[in-house]
Amino acid sequence: MIFRRIEDFELDFAYELHCEVVDYLLKKGIKQWLRPIDKNKLKERQLRKENFGLFINEKLEVFLSITKRKKNFEWDYILGNKETVWLNSVSVNIHNKNKGLGKLAILKAIEYLQYFKIQEVYLDCVINEGFLVTYYKNLGFELLSETSVTYKSGSFKLALMKKNINYETK
Repeated sequence: MIFRRIEDFELDFAYELHCEVVDYLLKKGIKQWLRPIDKNKLKERQLRKENFGLFINEKLEVFLSITKRKKNFEWDYILGNKETVWLNSVSVNIHNKNKGLGKLAILKAIEYLQYFKIQEVYLDCVINEGFLVTYYKNLGFELLSETSVTYKSGSFKLALMKKNINYETK
């Protein structure tokens, strides 16, 4: 098992994995996403080397992005325009759900950030009966705020979460 950056030739597969997860969740009535991330946005992240994966036996099982932002969109009123590091688009292969691979990939991402002495990481997630908020709290994230948002694809409530990682040991 290895956590590493996604190579350019793997990006299409990572995008397909993400789309499968979105479709699966929507069919189950879970609005973690209302539509897949825009592929051009994923390509931009790839150019910035922000896409990562957890590979088991050389097969991508979890895709996620670690991004830097100066514009914090819905959260500007809390975070201002300081540069922040975000965990985005965590997508676990639907054929391997409930095996703890998402948690493992997130913990590996945090280890990666520790190596580079990043002090905190943010994420936002849909408040869907509290599942994701509880999931991330169990991984050491704290709930900072909630807000309602409306996009072209729909309206929903979001939670802003943060994890301090500067004092943890590897």
